Amino acid sequence: MLAEAISSHQQGKHEEAEAPYRAVLEKHPKNFTALHHLGVLAYGQNELAKAHELISRALALDSASSEANNNLGNVLRAQGKIEEAAEFYRRALHINPHNTATHSNLALTLIDQKKNSEAIAVLVKALTIDPRLVEARFNLGIAYSAIGHHDKAIAEYRTAIEFNPLLFTLYFNLGTLLCDLGQLDEAIAVRRGICYHRARRLKERKNVSAMRLN
Repeated sequence: MLAEAISSHQQGKHEEAEAPYRAVLEKHPKNFTALHHLGVLAYGQNELAKAHELISRALALDSASSEANNNLGNVLRAQGKIEEAAEFYRRALHINPHNTATHSNLALTLIDQKKNSEAIAVLVKALTIDPRLVEARFNLGIAYSAIGHHDKAIAEYRTAIEFNPLLFTLYFNLGTLLCDLGQLDEAIAVRRGICYHRARRLKERKNVSAMRLN
């Protein structure tokens, strides 16, 4: 039954996963996986209080789960409890220091608290694990810009665009920063990049649609 729930969950069939998770808990109320995964489902449905309660119960059974600590951090951040969220992200990284998603999550809470230098240190560490991590470079751009290191911010946005040229928020942030710095020609060139890649994406979607119809 638990395997069935996990399979449905992994396939994105969240409604089908919930019932077997609950059935497992009826028989085994201290099943860590069922509690944790139900909490994740609740978080995805924006039922934050329920998610907090379920994942907290799971962590009471196994506090050494990096994933559960990270996920409780996500819930707390969504609830606006930024400092508490940061603490759970730190716990998750203590257990698994190689999880780049948790590094990014912790950095976001630090940026929220305007602790940009600390956020930069966390993100640089994430990039030593995965230099192609676009999210980390995007957030580095935000943090560097916040402390006035504009050249570094621009470099991070440009590198991130090289890795993911279809992420429009990268162009937007880079173009806005260049505009604020008075580098108007470069800002216009970046905005043209948005138009080019948007048109390219629309063309690719039309081609895919045509292929599906034939």
